[in-house]
Amino acid sequence: MNVCKNISLPVDRKGTAYGLSIWFDTELLSGVGFSNAPGRPELIYGQGFLPFQQPLEVAAEDRIDVRVEARLIGEDYVWRWDTALVSQGKVKRSFKQSTLFGTPLSAAQLRKRAGNYVPSLNEEGAIARFVLSKMDEENSNEQIAGELLTRFSSRFHNQRDALDLVTEIAEKYSG
Repeated sequence: MNVCKNISLPVDRKGTAYGLSIWFDTELLSGVGFSNAPGRPELIYGQGFLPFQQPLEVAAEDRIDVRVEARLIGEDYVWRWDTALVSQGKVKRSFKQSTLFGTPLSAAQLRKRAGNYVPSLNEEGAIARFVLSKMDEENSNEQIAGELLTRFSSRFHNQRDALDLVTEIAEKYSG
């Protein structure tokens, strides 16, 4: 799920602004929800901090306009925040920032994301394919783990290790 929000933050007093604190609030049903706002305990999601490229010297009656965007790329979010310090109706400073380069991709990762890349399974992929092929409404998790341990004995030390992986895959892909 991608999210984008424009926020206008009035400045109440003179000072230095270093960034934005972000957190998660939700209301699941009327009166039922949770929050990890500052001062509240950290729950499922931690609080985040989006630093400004440079500290902003702000004055009372200034305004900080921010466009915050979170885009789901694969399994992780890339955050973008465009910031403008507005003083007396004019943009005094502005920044365009992103976490895109916060976790750089290797050349191998980029190559594997290309449309013309021809993939082949590594050992983890072969193990996952084997487990999925055994989920045929005839084998129990324990039976699959036993076969997995025999077939990939160099990867698993014991039945418990194999069973842990089988149950993880079963949770994700079985009906």
